[in-house]
Amino acid sequence: MQEAETLVLDAKFDEAIPVLKQRLLDDPEDAGAHYYLARCFQFASKPWLAVAQGELETALHLFAKQAKKSPIARFSDAYFEMICHIDIGKIRLRQIMAVLDNGGALEDIQPLLASGREAAANARRIMPDANEVKELEANLAQTEKLAQALRPPPATPVYPGTAPMT
Repeated sequence: MQEAETLVLDAKFDEAIPVLKQRLLDDPEDAGAHYYLARCFQFASKPWLAVAQGELETALHLFAKQAKKSPIARFSDAYFEMICHIDIGKIRLRQIMAVLDNGGALEDIQPLLASGREAAANARRIMPDANEVKELEANLAQTEKLAQALRPPPATPVYPGTAPMT
């Protein structure tokens, strides 16, 4: 697991994926390996955001099943749980930006915003004063404002036989 952690910390996400997959073949209940694999899928050269979210949810499930003990030595128990929720929120932000980049409307991103806010609220319950929580909440609010600003104004109806209003 040390090799995989080093690769992830060195941002060598594509290289870490096979190492982590092998680790999970040996121990499928390693919540830390699921967390690091989520990070890899989130930041790899070709991100797989839905897979990353699934890995984070698996990490949280195993964490709860294993008496809420952090599987990563450098993380406290509370920090591990909180950062999993933060990363879910960050995935939602990236998904929102992808929708907006592809011409999506505010209505298209509302479920993603709600899910991102839920992730932030879950993280806040665990570590209310964490900078990561404040940053995620600020990014979600800023993203919603951006989406509202990008929203086109409602069309003025044009009735047959009349000229559009200017």
